[in-house]
Amino acid sequence: MRKTEAPRLKRYLRPLALGVLLGAAVCMILLALMALAMSLGDIPQGMVSMLASVAFWVGGFAGGFFCACLSKERGLVLGFCCGAVLSVVCLLASLAVEGPGFGAAAAARFVAMLFACALGGVLGVNRRKKIR
Repeated sequence: MRKTEAPRLKRYLRPLALGVLLGAAVCMILLALMALAMSLGDIPQGMVSMLASVAFWVGGFAGGFFCACLSKERGLVLGFCCGAVLSVVCLLASLAVEGPGFGAAAAARFVAMLFACALGGVLGVNRRKKIR
């Protein structure tokens, strides 16, 4: 690694780590709210899977958006990287809870999270700045 690459790497690691943390926090909060709703009422099984997918998508979007807002450049790349890390974190959490079963629905959910993070990254970089 050259001398000039180290500061650039540090400049991108902080927004990436914070974006992943925020995305995971949003996912956990939404999933907790959905668990509360499931305990209070009768929700069909098909709806549960869809709500979990929405929670992952919203959490991924929030993480990518926040990551790109902090870095102010390379929104697509940083959003995609944030989505990859967040997908691995959610995959490990899913494996810890459900066991080794990994189906097509889970794969589609994680691919959707990648794209949601990338979209959030693009929108985070291109958002309008406040004029004072």
